[in-house]
Amino acid sequence: MNIKKTSLLGHFSANENKISVLYAAYSEKFPERSDFWKRLAKDEKRHSTLLSELDERFNNEILAWPISENAPAILSYIGQFLDDCIMQAQSESLKFSEAVNNALSVEQSMIEKKNFDIFPTANEEVKKVLEKLNRETEGHRLCLEKYVTDIGQIFD
Repeated sequence: MNIKKTSLLGHFSANENKISVLYAAYSEKFPERSDFWKRLAKDEKRHSTLLSELDERFNNEILAWPISENAPAILSYIGQFLDDCIMQAQSESLKFSEAVNNALSVEQSMIEKKNFDIFPTANEEVKKVLEKLNRETEGHRLCLEKYVTDIGQIFD
């Protein structure tokens, strides 16, 4: 399957940016836990920038690496889920526990769906960036799980 790199890397970048927007919305929604969400939002924005830079470097080239046929659908599904979460974050009824569960769902789905493994590439630069994003996404998941454990039962 030949797909322009800008297409998939652009989707990745857009989704990472949406995650950043989501976490920034949670930061505003829950000011008492603002630092926690701002740190995650900053990381996601950096992820978006890294992917955007790769997209620019490989602009107009054809992706000849084998990729999953489901890659575009997976990225689109995640993007729609994020849009829904962002809309929900603007609702007055959103509870902190729902925000944490949404964030855990996002980070877990990125790992379970192996989003950053879509590109089995020999390009060392791309491989290093995607491996870094995998590690950091796993770190976010663990951070969210630890946060829930540390605060015990979440009271909204």
